[in-house]
Amino acid sequence: MFGYSISVRRALLPVIAALIFSLPAFDAVADEGEGAGWEFGSEIYFWGAGLDGTTAAGDDIDIPFSEVFDNLNFGAMGAVTARKDKWTLFADAIYLDLETEDSTTANIINRPIRTSVDVELKGFISTAGAGYAVIENDSTRISLLAGGRYLWLDTELEFDVGALTEKVSDSGSVIDGIIGFRGRTEVAEGWHIAYYADVGTGESDLTWQLLGSLNYRYKKVDLVLGYRYLDWNLDGDVLDDLTIHGPMLGVKFRL
Repeated sequence: MFGYSISVRRALLPVIAALIFSLPAFDAVADEGEGAGWEFGSEIYFWGAGLDGTTAAGDDIDIPFSEVFDNLNFGAMGAVTARKDKWTLFADAIYLDLETEDSTTANIINRPIRTSVDVELKGFISTAGAGYAVIENDSTRISLLAGGRYLWLDTELEFDVGALTEKVSDSGSVIDGIIGFRGRTEVAEGWHIAYYADVGTGESDLTWQLLGSLNYRYKKVDLVLGYRYLDWNLDGDVLDDLTIHGPMLGVKFRL
């Protein structure tokens, strides 16, 4: 998976990071209100995250969110939930189209030669699953969950070294199963905290995440402010470890 050659690894890092930074904060979407029939919720969100990690070659990665935002051509992010009695179904998705260009001057045979690489990346990420409430009272609801996480990337690269041009492309995907819990606790009238944790494996060696948020409810709209931490141990040809973390801001609509 992600079998890019060593020569393009460094060029791909900012773009791959940009895709993963925008992963959705699905835990904040859940509507835990009571009702006899199915209840539905949806959310639009923004995650201003940065990335730490290492490449397969052993290089450290540290990319701030500002670099991600500058390279974004198009992005769509959203999440939905459905709940009935003790069961909750959830799914989120993100599609991104990113393009970035990096250029420099190399000293080749004592002559300055301009080199550049143009990277275009399209990607889709989704997390989906089901939860079952094991603790439920007037102020708190906690559910155990199981599901999966999917990442797909398609990349095209164009290299220019002086008058020479070369184009390459590749694609790959990672699918992991996850288990965990999600919940919420009322702390005051109109205010509640939401929390989420999962861990899993599959095509990656290990993936896990933590999320916490403070939510304010006004009629059928919730304002969400929180923080999310996501980690992947990929052990791949390009990326070895990824740690993504940062604040998130969203608006949830209850239908």
